[in-house]
Amino acid sequence: MKFNDSLPRQAEMMRSLRERMGRGLFAWEDWSNHCKAFIQEKDDPGIVSVVPWSIEILDAPCPFSPGKKRKDTHELILELAKVGGEPLSLARFVRMHTLERLPRFVVGAEEWTLTQPFASNLASCRWHAMYRGIVKKPFMTRKEMRAQVLAEFPEYTIPNALTVAMLHMFHGYQFGCKPRQYLDPEQWMMTSDQIDENRVVEIGCSSPEGVYISHSKLDEEASDNDTGVALELKLPSA
Repeated sequence: MKFNDSLPRQAEMMRSLRERMGRGLFAWEDWSNHCKAFIQEKDDPGIVSVVPWSIEILDAPCPFSPGKKRKDTHELILELAKVGGEPLSLARFVRMHTLERLPRFVVGAEEWTLTQPFASNLASCRWHAMYRGIVKKPFMTRKEMRAQVLAEFPEYTIPNALTVAMLHMFHGYQFGCKPRQYLDPEQWMMTSDQIDENRVVEIGCSSPEGVYISHSKLDEEASDNDTGVALELKLPSA
């Protein structure tokens, strides 16, 4: 049974999904709770908010963490097309999370994203099943690492910077906002976004000041053991 069955069963299925995923679920109700300073009722995507992956997929073994299931190592995140009635983008999402309260991005992240064309790409209303960690391959350039990881795990794809940014902030909301309760504070997550042909956007390395957004050269070896590829499950085929 999938969670995208008929509308009358949606509420029951979402309750079941929350029991299964625990804090690893960030749905419309969580947007309303944690982002209530920005959210409006008209932002609710309604029927689109049902999850497209089956129970079997979520309960399957995690290919990156032996002995664990996907539901233990992945987070289901609902991306909204609009927040406060206005289109959502990475630049806007960062602006929402550079205030005094936690979780947040570091000072300067908002100004940098405003100068980057990719950060103005508009969000769409859809779900993401994001792996919480990174997948690393030693002695490879970032470009080689991305290609190798995608070849090994064809059911996954590399998420864009907005998706990875949401993972960091929503994990902070659900699991706590102390610096050590962010995602691994030492790791950098490579995204699919680039600022030019040879520089890829990376997010991570959280500190008491917040989460960083940076970039690195694709043709350089990722010598830092805590740099790896971010991954999310592809949407199921129709």
